[in-house]
Amino acid sequence: YRPDRLILEESGATVINFTDAERDHTDHVALEQYVETLVGMGYQPAKAYVVYFPMGTVELVVDR
Repeated sequence: YRPDRLILEESGATVINFTDAERDHTDHVALEQYVETLVGMGYQPAKAYVVYFPMGTVELVVDR
């Protein structure tokens, strides 16, 4: 899995995935695993978002 956007800062990490599909649980699972890896590397806090283009929404998936 490779996220669409990864922002690393001194204050933590943010992962963003953009999709034109409907909500899919596999997006959440992949982002959760990616954030776990970042937390293991010392990036805290770490957050992950999915941007759903069809619905025009942004969903916070992980906040650690």
